[in-house]
Amino acid sequence: MRKIEKLLIFVLAASGWMRAAPLAAQISSQSPSDGKEATKSVMAAPSEASVRAKIMAGDQWKQVGAEYQKWLSTQPVYTPRQIKRINEKLDAQIQTMPTSELQAFLDDWQAKLKVLNGKNFQEAQNWLGAYMTNMADGYRRKYLQSLGLTDIPSLSAAQLEAALTEIRADRQSIAHNQSAFDQLRQKQLQSLQSQQAAAQQAREQSATQLNNSAGPGGVQSPYSPAFGNNFIPPFGSYLPL
Repeated sequence: MRKIEKLLIFVLAASGWMRAAPLAAQISSQSPSDGKEATKSVMAAPSEASVRAKIMAGDQWKQVGAEYQKWLSTQPVYTPRQIKRINEKLDAQIQTMPTSELQAFLDDWQAKLKVLNGKNFQEAQNWLGAYMTNMADGYRRKYLQSLGLTDIPSLSAAQLEAALTEIRADRQSIAHNQSAFDQLRQKQLQSLQSQQAAAQQAREQSATQLNNSAGPGGVQSPYSPAFGNNFIPPFGSYLPL
């Protein structure tokens, strides 16, 4: 029994050595200078975490963050609930983004915020916010979708410019329709006023004619002749009054 155990121990030891042998051979085949150079290369290469930390501590990152907060504080388009979802999506995007893409992401947001905080977009979003004030949440969401503004973090600066064009077109169309509606309403009001004035004039004329045909007291007696004071009796016999 002991002989079998010793034999198994020997076999396992031999197989472990054979698996370790290639690695040992690779290490032993390197010269001392090669090992030092490899160590220097590993030490010199910055880690992904350090590169990410350096980008996030830089002036460009801080500037983009400040510009983003500026836009959030002035925009009247999105509700607090929508802003919360936008921020959550943005945070998740940053956390899962490879460090190699972080600088491009930063450059993209810098370009987007230049559009968002620009004078033209500010004027457009102020009008849009006022126009959507009384909209229900569902209709508001669909309207933003029609303008291409449902997902700000996923939009490029060019797409925001296209959305700005859509907002301006909608504003012009709505203003034109409102002007046409106001003109039609004004015409209807003028027509109604004319009808009311004509009816009032007819009533006044009718009242004047009635007064002219009335007796001295202003009220015509049912027993007086229909001709009033201008009655001329016919020739012939008649009973004196």
